Amino acid sequence: TNPLLHELLYQIINPKTMSKHVLQLNDKISANSNSKGGPEFWGLTKIDSLNRLAGGIAHDFNNLLTGILGNISLIKTNLNLDDSYYEKFVEIENISIRAKELTEKLSVFSSGGQPYRSVQSVYDLLEQSLESVLKGSQVTYDIKREDEINTVSADPEQIKQVFSNIILNSKQAVLGTGQLEIHLKNTVINDKTIMPLTEGDYIEISIKDKGYGIASQDLPKVFDPYFTTRPDSAGLGLSIARTIISTHDGHIQIDSEEGIQTTVNIYLPVIKEKEKPAEPQTTPEIESDGKLLSGKRVLVMDDEEFIRKVAGNILEHLGCQVEFAREGGEAIEKYRSHVESDSRIDFVILDLTVPEGLGAEDTIKRLKEIDPDVKAIISSGYSHDPVMSNYKDYGFIAMIRKPYEIEDFIKSFCELVEI
Repeated sequence: TNPLLHELLYQIINPKTMSKHVLQLNDKISANSNSKGGPEFWGLTKIDSLNRLAGGIAHDFNNLLTGILGNISLIKTNLNLDDSYYEKFVEIENISIRAKELTEKLSVFSSGGQPYRSVQSVYDLLEQSLESVLKGSQVTYDIKREDEINTVSADPEQIKQVFSNIILNSKQAVLGTGQLEIHLKNTVINDKTIMPLTEGDYIEISIKDKGYGIASQDLPKVFDPYFTTRPDSAGLGLSIARTIISTHDGHIQIDSEEGIQTTVNIYLPVIKEKEKPAEPQTTPEIESDGKLLSGKRVLVMDDEEFIRKVAGNILEHLGCQVEFAREGGEAIEKYRSHVESDSRIDFVILDLTVPEGLGAEDTIKRLKEIDPDVKAIISSGYSHDPVMSNYKDYGFIAMIRKPYEIEDFIKSFCELVEI
């Protein structure tokens, strides 16, 4: 009976939109699997091919999930908590969030993934991962560490993903019961150390389980994509872990005795400066139906119509006027028109990649020529692209990762708007 709910539901289940993207994903997979070259060629290039394929799939799935999660977050604002459908939408949302986590893994696995680094305490990240993975199980852990463990420059979510993947493997190896032995210490890598690391100070994280171990013939393959000895596993956990540690200029290695134990050692370079670990960021609590952007005008540039609609509905819900552009050239002309008519646009949200037209990186340069003070926000499903990781270096004031919900817009704009 609610016209807005009908429109939002249509955006989620629109077969034209969904089928288009599913076909694009199928084309990517087919093109990759039918590539020329024999076994030797595939052996030499499979990692690079899988990297690019994973990145493309993650991007397309993030676009699809933006349509789902964004609309569900809007639907929830139009339902009462005791509505019979509210719980069902929460369930759909939770499943979609799990899919979002999967695309994050694919994005990290893909080549060129750049971490969002800040000063971090390895001990804190490790404890968070342990509590998350082992909660409700009969597996316990014992952490031993030196008095002062140095800090690292790291992406907290990525490092927690590494720890979680390894802890989950250990939990499964001990068959759901037992204790994990964990040791953290500062160590020095020098020219006498046989390890693919540059000389310097590192933190060594050792995670040991007394589970069923790894067969000697399987040990060299544990970091290969899709290699697994368990039928219920995708075989990506350790591949992703190695990719993340590599992008953090570290190293990961595994020692195992079949039927006895397995030890995973991780090395991460420390920060020499005495910087404090980043404090957990808190966002002011704002009701989702509050007019956070009341009186503001926002220009949204994205080549996907359903994403423009999602972003537009969210922004209008937060109280602002919204205009749209399909690519950078159109956004530039609309922005120029407002500057010339003295009716300024307060914020511009730019999609990173546009297949047919100007993307965010080229668009921001042109907008800066028109207005050096333009307030531009970058958005993309390529969450680990260097432009997203270092958005301020490219002239943007903020970034919003796809897929997004109302809460993501609130978090981003809370830092940009005087409330």
